[in-house]
Amino acid sequence: MHFRGLHLLKSVLEYIHNQKRGAIVMLKSPKSPVKFVITVTMECGEIWETIRHTKAGMQAVIEDVLADAAVISFTVEERV
Repeated sequence: MHFRGLHLLKSVLEYIHNQKRGAIVMLKSPKSPVKFVITVTMECGEIWETIRHTKAGMQAVIEDVLADAAVISFTVEERV
């Protein structure tokens, strides 16, 4: 089962990574000192990471991750 939002996010992150030919840099929001770093491992071996600056944003990503059958593991790290 595939979810458009999760795969769209993954595609955008891959595109940026390929264009820059280096690490993806996400800027920290000045309003939010906390960020959630979400790392996902897919069945095919791909590992991707995304950052959310709100709890609601993190929860939305995790809902998509939990619903995606191709995900074999994920971590969420809260950083200040």
